[in-house]
Amino acid sequence: MLVDGFKSLLQLESEFRQLKTAPAKGDNGDLRTSAYIAALVGETYRRGLSVLDDGLSLILAIHSAGEERLEAQAHETEAEIVTLGAEAADQERLGLKERALAAIQERLVMLKGQRQRATELLHQAELCASALNLTRLELAGLKAEDSRARGQAAIASLRKATEESQAIQRELDQRLGG
Repeated sequence: MLVDGFKSLLQLESEFRQLKTAPAKGDNGDLRTSAYIAALVGETYRRGLSVLDDGLSLILAIHSAGEERLEAQAHETEAEIVTLGAEAADQERLGLKERALAAIQERLVMLKGQRQRATELLHQAELCASALNLTRLELAGLKAEDSRARGQAAIASLRKATEESQAIQRELDQRLGG
């Protein structure tokens, strides 16, 4: 997952850098549209970095929780429960092991949910990079043919990516209780 996050960061950075060095210039010299596109490019880039940061923070939290260790612990506890159940001697110890297993399984379910959220956030960062790429292509088309509609398409694409990123972050904040 960290590799995916790093790839998303590189893609986001590359698209932003390319857009920054090749600003929109139509034949009409529509400075308002160019300024608006530049602002949306910056906002999409920042939003992409923000969801990427949130996703990577979640990945690090998952990693530090020791998911593999917990899975091994769950298997070990299950084996102990089977052994204790066969002996039928120490019911109190059996109950403790069953509660311990339930707690481990609950943590594993939570980690799985967090991993899914991290995947969603990394995907959102990729969508921001894709929106920047699409904008760069639209702006290249603007240079070839001065079309206000193409400029509006670039603006709509950036707006959509920014709004989707904000929605994902709000949803994550609500899920995490923040």
